[in-house]
Amino acid sequence: MKKLTRTIAAVSALAMSVGALSACGGSNVNADKGHVYFLSMKVEQQDQFKELAEKFTKKTGIQVDIATASSDTYEQSLKSELAKSEAPTLFDVGNNDFLNWTNYYADMSGTNIYKDQENPDYALKDGDTVGAVPYVITIWHLQ
Repeated sequence: MKKLTRTIAAVSALAMSVGALSACGGSNVNADKGHVYFLSMKVEQQDQFKELAEKFTKKTGIQVDIATASSDTYEQSLKSELAKSEAPTLFDVGNNDFLNWTNYYADMSGTNIYKDQENPDYALKDGDTVGAVPYVITIWHLQ
């Protein structure tokens, strides 16, 4: 449960760090507040993301939309969503795929979410540009 709480807190912090910078879209979005669209490959965490999004929207007035795609269809879903005018504000990226998406990253080196990490070495970088910060680290252990 602690791990889930930390994951939710990290996603919340990430959403807050870019929420004010995100482009507004859609007629039901308050343009003064902003809009966050998060596309995740973590289908198993969809309910927690949606619960967090509702709380965040209630607290800040910033609309948060959550979409998920399973890992076997995620890359195609991400390509399709990034081609739209209402592209995701935030999206999951794995270490191996990080460099495939550099055209879509904003530099996060000046954000609180990057500065507040216990170990900033886990952030994914392209040169000096911090393109992604971890909100969950998965480790597979086989015996």
